[in-house]
Amino acid sequence: MIVIDASLAVKWFVTEEGHATAVSLLEQNQILVAPDLIFPETTNVFWKKLQKGEMTSEQSQLACRALPGFLQGTFSSSRLSADALKLAILLNHSVYDCIYLACAEQQGAKLVTADKKFVSRIKSAGLRHLVMDLEEAFGLVQTKSDNGLSISDAELTRVLGLSNQFRRTIKSVEDQVGKPIGSGTLKLIHGVDLAPAFDSPSHRHLRQALGDLSFDELYDIVALAWLGRGLDGHDWLALHKSAEELLGNRPLEHEGYIISLFDYVRQGIETLTKLRRPEAGSDNR
Repeated sequence: MIVIDASLAVKWFVTEEGHATAVSLLEQNQILVAPDLIFPETTNVFWKKLQKGEMTSEQSQLACRALPGFLQGTFSSSRLSADALKLAILLNHSVYDCIYLACAEQQGAKLVTADKKFVSRIKSAGLRHLVMDLEEAFGLVQTKSDNGLSISDAELTRVLGLSNQFRRTIKSVEDQVGKPIGSGTLKLIHGVDLAPAFDSPSHRHLRQALGDLSFDELYDIVALAWLGRGLDGHDWLALHKSAEELLGNRPLEHEGYIISLFDYVRQGIETLTKLRRPEAGSDNR
């Protein structure tokens, strides 16, 4: 799911900078949504362009009538206003723009906007997980069309690296607190003794990375892990749907479970690649 703002939607109907990239989003299998504020805002932009001679009256009327059909859903601005105000105060930015950002936050999605200054302000406030500019969105579309995942290779590599760091931290703590059982190599470890690992920077950084991901990216991670551990079948679409049902709209309530699955993700990626390209697997036999 992607949240669209007026600055992007206008580019669907007007040949200006970013027009081709904006149109490319319509050509992909993306769920495009927006707050209902998008309709008066785009209409006002069309009116301004009409005044400047950049659109004809007929073009502006057609654009107004066509826009609703480009979206798969809209959300009431009245239900976004309180969160938008908090974001506007945090960012020192217009509430109108923050309505779109609040929509992305509530839906666990990303806002795609052509307003680069707004993007910069959002990222500077530590909310980069909620926004993409047009170029980033185009890169996401290209990545997803190649491997079918919402999460990019770079983001997946980052969280897997942080997961490995956390695993090493746990191992280090286990080595220190484990009590030998008899004369063998087995050690008794009480869960409470692992508290230093869960108070460590590596755990905090991993939790922050998970918090930066969208719902769809978290669904990808869980489905990949299930695929990799091999106990849940190999129907990727069914696994992904099950991940969505399990995590729902509050995926970070399952944060500990998600972290526990990271050991299986790399194998899941390899399995998914083989499922998508069976001829490559047969060549390696």
